[in-house]
Amino acid sequence: MPQVTEKNLKVQHLTEGITKIHIFRDYLSQLQGRFLDVGCGTGEVMKYVCSSLEVIGIDVSNDYLRKAVNRGEKAIWADLTRPLPFETESFDAALCSDVLEHLINPFATLCEIHRILKTDGLLFAHVPNEFGHKSLMQIFRGNGICNHSFFPDAEEWNYPHIRFFSHKGFKSMLQKGGFAIKDDLTNFGRGWRRFFYPLFGSGPSFVAKKIK
Repeated sequence: MPQVTEKNLKVQHLTEGITKIHIFRDYLSQLQGRFLDVGCGTGEVMKYVCSSLEVIGIDVSNDYLRKAVNRGEKAIWADLTRPLPFETESFDAALCSDVLEHLINPFATLCEIHRILKTDGLLFAHVPNEFGHKSLMQIFRGNGICNHSFFPDAEEWNYPHIRFFSHKGFKSMLQKGGFAIKDDLTNFGRGWRRFFYPLFGSGPSFVAKKIK
């Protein structure tokens, strides 16, 4: 049986530097209270939050957790396929960027985020656009769905993205999970390109508020 190596395991985690946290920077810089960074990766969020904000990050990669701690984030190991290790209504806001597409049951994780947020707490949620023109041309040529811009070493059998969201579908999931859309920060493209979203736009990005 082939050996499982670090090379074919590394694509299971987020690639460093590709998350779209900066989309929410105006909101993040004004936050107060307790903030959860879901799938914190290397702690990129610390560049955008005020120093008085209490930030707690969770991730499944010990290597990324060490880097997040070095950036100043309090980060702990957590498995997102299980209940989050926090009390109900114990956070004022949460970030979940470039994470849900990696999960078999993203709705369960969304419900857990809803549980740990206080009423009217904010969720900053982003997933990638898998339906851009480059990806579609790749599929039309018969080369599969692996986006090698995200994961250069991925193959069909270990491509880390296992859930694929449209703008409408992601919005619907947030609403069914107990959130009201407060702001839509999706980049639909400029000029004539706006009429051809998602061919030339970014992934859906929402600021959502927890409701009862």
